[in-house]
Amino acid sequence: MWHWPRVVRHLPPERGQRHRRRGLHPVTTPCAPSSILFYHGLPGAPSDRTLLSTTAPTEAVDWLAALHTDAPFETAICAQFERLTQDRDPVHLIGFSLGAMAVLTLAARHPTRVSRVTLISPAGPWADGAFADQMAGAPVFRAARRSRTRLTLLAVAQMTWLRFAPDLFLRTVFKSAHSTERALIAMPALRIHIVDGYARMFATHLHAYVRALRHYACAWTPTTLPAHIPVDLIQGTKDTWTPPDMARDLAARLGPQTHLTWIDDAGHYGALTALTDGPMPG
Repeated sequence: MWHWPRVVRHLPPERGQRHRRRGLHPVTTPCAPSSILFYHGLPGAPSDRTLLSTTAPTEAVDWLAALHTDAPFETAICAQFERLTQDRDPVHLIGFSLGAMAVLTLAARHPTRVSRVTLISPAGPWADGAFADQMAGAPVFRAARRSRTRLTLLAVAQMTWLRFAPDLFLRTVFKSAHSTERALIAMPALRIHIVDGYARMFATHLHAYVRALRHYACAWTPTTLPAHIPVDLIQGTKDTWTPPDMARDLAARLGPQTHLTWIDDAGHYGALTALTDGPMPG
């Protein structure tokens, strides 16, 4: 079962939204064992899966590895997904942050292979820049839209900064985050986890990271999913990376089977860790 340890605000629910109280479980449960695939955010790594705790095995997908080809973005990640789901029953896809882009692409392209979608702090479409003023990562996405070279130089600078001054890098990245998010990142185990994940991603997937961000900023627009695929969208009310207004917009785009749940006073990673009943990774 998923666990919801935080108290959420008791607001009048809008259409397609739910609100959780302490100690309650979601209406639905994860799929059968070995049928849950987790797609991490950017920057990020498959190890972000350890911030979740489920009663069924969850496979963390290294989806950036699929982008080390000349194939178009969607073709590349779909080919990897087809290999992963061969001879499996339909799978439950979990997308965190920019991992939502990969998950929603897969659900739209392979609806018969997907049984459920869960989006946690999801990044909605950037193409029109409607939420840029609310997003802490807006400078990165603007660079991605301008040119591949500009974004690559920025990514190399981030990688170098992270290597030589990881604590300063993290403090700067989370400078505009809500106080609850900064308190979360101050936890040594979580801070080390995030820094290590970022470092591994930059070391092994720098160009794939640039390619994914370019696709997000320049090309990606989600489409309404088939009605048989339920979508749970989990959003922190204090998220400054993927703001609440973006979550509302994304929920409206995905169809009436989308249920938006607010985690009160949670930021970007706060919404992810709110779903865990296990210890922080060390």
